[in-house]
Amino acid sequence: MANLGCSLMQEMKKTEEAMSECYDRIKDIERKMVTRELSPEEERTMRLELEEVKKLLATNTDLLKNLHRGNRGNFFIAFGVLFVFILIFIVFKAMKGDL
Repeated sequence: MANLGCSLMQEMKKTEEAMSECYDRIKDIERKMVTRELSPEEERTMRLELEEVKKLLATNTDLLKNLHRGNRGNFFIAFGVLFVFILIFIVFKAMKGDL
């Protein structure tokens, strides 16, 4: 179970890094489009690349949302298990008369 959490955190980190790279690439493409004189073919190619990077960014954003949802689920499971153990401990102490 701990390995799953570690894997989830690693996937979240990889996705965040991929998103950062996408943002950097978008800025780079937009800067090139503004600062350079481009032929119509080069401009069309850059616009297509920009659209593809934005699609990839949207995909990574959705993936990150799903990973956060999974991480939240793991937290609630761990909290539930902790609650059960505390409840068992309290019942045990009450039966022994230590409470």
